[in-house]
Amino acid sequence: MEQKKRATKKTRKSTIKKLITILLLIIGSSFQPTFASSIGMQEPVQENREFDKSRIDELKDSGDFDYVERQEETPSLLQRIMNFIQKFIGSIFQAATGTPIGRILLYVALFILLLVAIIKIFSIDIKDVFYGSADKGKTSFEYMEENIHELDFDQLLNDALANKDYRLAIRVEYLKTLKALSEAQIIDWEQGRTNYEYLYQLNDEKLKQPFKDLCYYFDYAWYGDFEVEKSIYEKAHTKAKTLADIASRKEVAAA
Repeated sequence: MEQKKRATKKTRKSTIKKLITILLLIIGSSFQPTFASSIGMQEPVQENREFDKSRIDELKDSGDFDYVERQEETPSLLQRIMNFIQKFIGSIFQAATGTPIGRILLYVALFILLLVAIIKIFSIDIKDVFYGSADKGKTSFEYMEENIHELDFDQLLNDALANKDYRLAIRVEYLKTLKALSEAQIIDWEQGRTNYEYLYQLNDEKLKQPFKDLCYYFDYAWYGDFEVEKSIYEKAHTKAKTLADIASRKEVAAA
């Protein structure tokens, strides 16, 4: 019984201490502004700030704070084709440059493409490149095939034979034959066309082989850098005469 009274008394003392502590805190807080003013402390001043509207608009337009994910546009068929070609060419270059042999082959291919482009752009005759030295010192007639219907081939042929210039004589025979075939409407002559283009226009089998032979003698004599003998000219003359006779008969028949 005595112990119970002591415990009750102890509890009361503890409760009284807590109440006194709370009371002191309340009294101290009520005197705080007076104490602060007495020692010269100033209360904090609140500053009202406004947002800069122009700055907000600038940040909106910059896109730096645009966190919305944009959906990528579906590429068109042409874009897909171009992307495929680009990737394909890129893979070829990557594979070609991966080895020393591949790099050499790539450089050779690029050189050939560049050479072909130059030849096409400037209309360079390959034969003139390799056999150009054979054309030095010749008459201006050799560079005037555009006058094929205006030249006196008989006189030019007599002059060439008189000078024993069989190389030039074969050229005259060749151009004279083209003129005869053109006037007989067997070929459609045009300055700059090749022998094979004229051969393709020949429908008569009797004309094809003699014309092939004449073209062979012409290429052999004109583009070969060596002296042409009389025997070679006589063979070319025989083929040219055969073609001229056939063309003459066809021209008479057409008339």
